[in-house]
Amino acid sequence: MSDATHGRRKVIVIAGATASGKSEVAMEIAQKLPVEIICADSRTVYRGLDIGTAKPSEQDRQLVRHHVIDVCEPTDVYTAHRFAQDAVYSIDNMSEDVTPLIVGGSGFYISALIDGLSVSEIEVDQATRLQLTHEFTTRGKREMYQELQSVDSIAAQLYSDMNPRRVQRALEYYRTTGRPISSNWNDHPRPALYEATFVFIQREADELRNRIAARCELMWERGLLEETMSVLQSGVPQQAQSLQTVGYTQALDVLNGRSTVEQAHTDMITATRKYAKRQRTWFKRDNRYSHVSGTVETCVTDILRMHHERGLCDLD
Repeated sequence: MSDATHGRRKVIVIAGATASGKSEVAMEIAQKLPVEIICADSRTVYRGLDIGTAKPSEQDRQLVRHHVIDVCEPTDVYTAHRFAQDAVYSIDNMSEDVTPLIVGGSGFYISALIDGLSVSEIEVDQATRLQLTHEFTTRGKREMYQELQSVDSIAAQLYSDMNPRRVQRALEYYRTTGRPISSNWNDHPRPALYEATFVFIQREADELRNRIAARCELMWERGLLEETMSVLQSGVPQQAQSLQTVGYTQALDVLNGRSTVEQAHTDMITATRKYAKRQRTWFKRDNRYSHVSGTVETCVTDILRMHHERGLCDLD
């Protein structure tokens, strides 16, 4: 191990597209090593959003300690910067004999934790945020994305999926500071905090499509619509960041009379597949990730072997 990596905490990153089986693999690794799990997911941070986020079950959370789950209200705006802070705090407070497993499909969150974010966190005044939220409603996300292209082409290229949350964040930064948010991305990079084994759970296209369809169907059966109604009844506005995500947007379409349950179910599968494609594209760009596939047991064996070969763990 080089001097550059000596002394840094050893972690395993298990990434993959939605429904690829990341949590199953992590739970099986927990049978082999003393681990605790950091959930690198932009939605499981919200209290009360359980079904639509495929949050780890209570049983799994009792068997293995999970972190950065249920850390904010659905009305909050949660950022990658805050995730990194929450995750670092959790890892710092783990026992030294525990291996942190960073498990999730949010490449941006994982990068924020491992590599750091150089974007300065600013306090956006409420008037600016409300104005932009209103503009997204009245002008639409395509027109708002075109505005971002005009003021920050670099950020617009990264956010080519026109994700409303990220586009709004970039516009908030620009309107508050007068500078493109991308102008800070390469400022003062810091060394990686951890020595990581990066793994991507790979599934064949047909298999992943089937897994996504099965997961979506299960979410509706478990009460996705009722969960969305309950969240709204608790006072969370429909425009909340937490609800502008796959599953909840389709449930809102049903509740607002814009769609039938059957159509919403189909739309959710389509949207989830598109999201999975974006996830695969993100992780494909990062050559630190080794791809594993096959059964849960095969994935676990390969991951532990890679971690061991890098001198990061001992195998019995």
